[in-house]
Amino acid sequence: QVSDWESKLIKDLSKLPIKTILDKYKIDAQYVQNLLKLLAVKGMLEGYEVPKAKKKFSILQILFFKFRLFNPENFLNRNINKLRFIFTAECFFLICAFLGFSLFIAFDKQENIYNFGQQLWSNQGFSLIIPFVLLMMLVVSVHELGHAFTLKHYKGVVLEIGLLFVCLLPGAYTNTTDAYGLVKRRQRTLVMAAGVICQVVIWGIALCLWSISKPGNWFYTTTFLLMLAAQFTLAINLNPLNKFDGYYLVEAMTGINHLRKRSFAYYAQLWRREPSPERTQDTMMLTLYAPACLLYMIWLLVNLFVWIWHLYEPYLPG
Repeated sequence: QVSDWESKLIKDLSKLPIKTILDKYKIDAQYVQNLLKLLAVKGMLEGYEVPKAKKKFSILQILFFKFRLFNPENFLNRNINKLRFIFTAECFFLICAFLGFSLFIAFDKQENIYNFGQQLWSNQGFSLIIPFVLLMMLVVSVHELGHAFTLKHYKGVVLEIGLLFVCLLPGAYTNTTDAYGLVKRRQRTLVMAAGVICQVVIWGIALCLWSISKPGNWFYTTTFLLMLAAQFTLAINLNPLNKFDGYYLVEAMTGINHLRKRSFAYYAQLWRREPSPERTQDTMMLTLYAPACLLYMIWLLVNLFVWIWHLYEPYLPG
């Protein structure tokens, strides 16, 4: 992100000779050279790719890692016009009405949902894990397409879709970095929220289908598991302490990009008794986020260790 003044300068780089640019903006050649270096490092110049930094080993690499799969640009460009109706006000109100109806059903049938879940686990147990994980992957795939198509609707570029693993659980990700180039904060927020909206809609559809289907058959069980898969992934995604949708939604809504990095840097500046460059209105969020993140990571590691211990305890000597 650059200032409006620098944005105009960057656009002129491909249109005007360097000497004309220097005279027009009253700058020296060194300034332009530094700007070009910055753009090259960020991969924003034709012919330049973002250099891959060598990362030191961290425990986080075990908890979180990802693999790039493909570039979805051609697929998105071919199909975006078919889905433009989703971004209309009429569709928005229709979705709100449907979700309101789904919540009414959920409250009305909450006892049945709980009892059937208990019964299903008692009867089938661990045999449910594989179909549940497959349905989770389906939900997450639609979720990621929601991000991608929303960014494409706002004329953005989506160059990467891939797989990620969090605590060895599979998922998917979409590179929506281009959303930071959107001028309106509302548009950036909608790009980040699109995946969550898709998950909630899937939850509503699965709940409605489950409520009208006949108990005892495969469709009844499948729709129930799909509803649970949507709920489970939604809970994980909305946690702002994970670097998933909840985190990026907080960034988009507050305007604090790189929230986690800046929050820890804020405490480092306090420790060194250095003045902070952060805005006054951002300090409360920066103050709260780093301690909450540390406590969450400790809780996650402890629970992971306890789970592994209980898994292997029967095989340990003594």
